Amino acid sequence: MKNSSARSEPENADSAMSEQKSRNRANGAMLVAIGASAGGVEALQKLFGRMPLDTGVVFAVVLHTVAPSDSHLPQILQRATAMPVTAVRGSAKLRANQIYCLPSDRELEILDGEVLATDRVLNEDRRVPIDLFFRSLAGIYRERAVTILLSGTGADGSLGAGRIREEGGVNIVQDPDQAEYPQMPRSAIDHGSIDFILPLEEIPAKLVSLRQNSERIELPRGETTTIATRPEGTVVEILALLRARTKHDFLSYKRSTVLRRIERRMQVTESESLQDYLAHVRQNPEEVKGLLRDLLISVTNFFRDPEAFRQLESEVVPRLFAEVKAGDQIRVWVPGCATGEEAYSHAIVLTEFAETLSQPPSLQIFATDIDEEALAYGRHGLYPETISADVSPHR
Repeated sequence: MKNSSARSEPENADSAMSEQKSRNRANGAMLVAIGASAGGVEALQKLFGRMPLDTGVVFAVVLHTVAPSDSHLPQILQRATAMPVTAVRGSAKLRANQIYCLPSDRELEILDGEVLATDRVLNEDRRVPIDLFFRSLAGIYRERAVTILLSGTGADGSLGAGRIREEGGVNIVQDPDQAEYPQMPRSAIDHGSIDFILPLEEIPAKLVSLRQNSERIELPRGETTTIATRPEGTVVEILALLRARTKHDFLSYKRSTVLRRIERRMQVTESESLQDYLAHVRQNPEEVKGLLRDLLISVTNFFRDPEAFRQLESEVVPRLFAEVKAGDQIRVWVPGCATGEEAYSHAIVLTEFAETLSQPPSLQIFATDIDEEALAYGRHGLYPETISADVSPHR
């Protein structure tokens, strides 16, 4: 079975990074997705009340729960800003310097330059609209995606922020000490995918700075070779510093992958060139840890790649159990397990089949990763309730 950990590189044809960025910019502006829950409407009013009218980005707002204020949100926000505010009922073309309020009880699909609210109503028991929207956004907008989580209860948005980070985007949360309800931003911080923790009044300037810097970033071409086979002086120097301080060697990684991860760190650190970023790494030893986390990208979810897990259940597991007898042991190894979701997904599938047998074999699952923080998270086996987007009520 193909490893479904987020560490796998998307199977897209590699192209020149600079050419790809040019196409991206031509197709649309940076999209800023904002999630909030309890206390979020007031926070949104304050945020947009301070937002410049010409940020050059698109704003999409999703509330976690359907509340009376939800239907009136466009009018409420319109009183705080001169930017046009639109309630998306079906579909809408996305334009820069405009705000789109998205329904929280419908599935949302994002295309490059358009958002669609489908007719499919989200199951009340499994409704995590912010997570689902962030995940949809990540795969399309990639490095053009920015998320903001404001005041709220629960953990909606935490897992989706991880996918945004994985695809090269940037995540911001309102300072929990400032939020009326700090649980939502705290949960995202604890999940480990947040780049900036800011008071509301500092977020607008950060967005403008991120957008401007994204247009200045310059990177070399990213062919399908490793760094070692096509060395780029500055990139090699960056990775040499990483190896010296962490003992992890990424010279054999695919070049385009390394450049994408470095590009994200350049955006977070607001570095315009590889030389600028190298200087930043030299002057800020803590940045090495940030680069290492981004190269490892220990982000995944339960039953990721559903088709592969369906095949595992229907074809692989029955044959696996057919070859053993009572008293035997089935042993499974999950390499690159990240924070453990894939290992537990395997455990669930194996346990479910074993429970159908009168004398099942014992099960043992090994899960490994070079990211110690991710392993520590997985060992606890505690995940936010928002995994309900991927795990059935029965499971």
